[in-house]
Amino acid sequence: MYNEVALMNMCEGNDFVLHIYEQYEYKGCLWIFVEIMDDALTSFISRMRSGYSENVCKYVLRQTLLGL
Repeated sequence: MYNEVALMNMCEGNDFVLHIYEQYEYKGCLWIFVEIMDDALTSFISRMRSGYSENVCKYVLRQTLLGL
């Protein structure tokens, strides 16, 4: 978990990675406060009732890869 927080902090300023506002350890648990995303992938997919066009698949894949 600590490595993940460090990686996210290194990506500061990248539009495709959530911004961490605060992180701390309390009573043996790591608490991480991140920004709220505009949308979730599951709700985006559920709105596409007619199937997924090639363009939609390309868009989702591109956004995922940019985040990585």
